Amino acid sequence: MTTQVTTAPQQRAPNNGTQLAQPADALKNYLKAPTIVAELAKMLPEAHARRLIQQALSLAIQDDKLLGCTQRSILAGIVKAAELNLELSGPLGQCYLIPRKNWKTKVMEATFQVGYKGLLVLAFRSNMVNDFPIHAVYAKDIFDYQYGLHKTLIHKPCRDADRGEAIAYYACVSFRQGGSDFEVMTKPQVEAHRLKYSPPPADRQDRSAWATNFDEMAGKTVATKLAKRCPLSVEFQAAASYNEYGDTLGLRSHLAEAEVPPSRSDQILEALAGPAEQPEPEPTPAE
Repeated sequence: MTTQVTTAPQQRAPNNGTQLAQPADALKNYLKAPTIVAELAKMLPEAHARRLIQQALSLAIQDDKLLGCTQRSILAGIVKAAELNLELSGPLGQCYLIPRKNWKTKVMEATFQVGYKGLLVLAFRSNMVNDFPIHAVYAKDIFDYQYGLHKTLIHKPCRDADRGEAIAYYACVSFRQGGSDFEVMTKPQVEAHRLKYSPPPADRQDRSAWATNFDEMAGKTVATKLAKRCPLSVEFQAAASYNEYGDTLGLRSHLAEAEVPPSRSDQILEALAGPAEQPEPEPTPAE
């Protein structure tokens, strides 16, 4: 005689957004919940809110590490994109999400970043700038600049088809009420920034935007440095703060960590899910 053993169904813990977004269906159900859509619709038209949600889902499906980030951090990125009225369109677009390990909480989080196209959109939306060019400088170009009381920047691109390798990157801004500013980074300086904040993986092929589109990411980096001191809109300053904070989040040392920029995402997340639970730290490997 065979005795059939039955087990009581396990009680599923309530999802407050700190659970890992695996698999994709779990993330989809979380982000498309009516309460979340309703909260986002208070900030922008519902159709735009649903489009941002779909954009975040598309990015996560394409990146296993992003899919492994907390649902709460992915939602926070969507809210920040809604605040700035930008599209979540990947590293070469207006804004995007980067999976990074938070060395304080020991969990993977989606960090919101504004791309160089997003910075340009926000700069011109402020109605305070005439131009905000971002350029790469090549070895055969004529290029010179100086800082100080009499700042100057001269760039005459070589007209040959082969201009040589990129040697520097710069961003400029000219204001409608007069005045201008610029920021220059040499290629070694950009590479040092990349290695510090977004080092390539040692155990797999590097398929990040830095590996596939270095010049565009370099332009975003130098534009962010300039943006931090531009007296433009609140949204423009917030974008620069998000980029600075996102860079420092993955550092093991937080001695010089950027201050977390204020965002409505905190209020919305608290309204939807209550205070975030503190995730359990990863066990320390035995020596």
